[in-house]
Amino acid sequence: MPKTKRELLHAVADKIGGAHGERMRRALKKKTPFDAIMDLPMSDGAFAAELEKLETDLPKAFAKMKKSDWKKPGT
Repeated sequence: MPKTKRELLHAVADKIGGAHGERMRRALKKKTPFDAIMDLPMSDGAFAAELEKLETDLPKAFAKMKKSDWKKPGT
């Protein structure tokens, strides 16, 4: 059965875990203008490839976020 981008993001939220993962899951439940795109089917191969790429990219993104003060304007 084909998977969707929404399921991919839920899998990412599971990998993130904790408060950040829960916040991501809550955001995915809200209605957005992108729902039609999020629910388009994707092949199992594409799903696995994107999940693998996210698994390598997310730790780098989180490390970069920790270096900046996101509460200060202009950062």
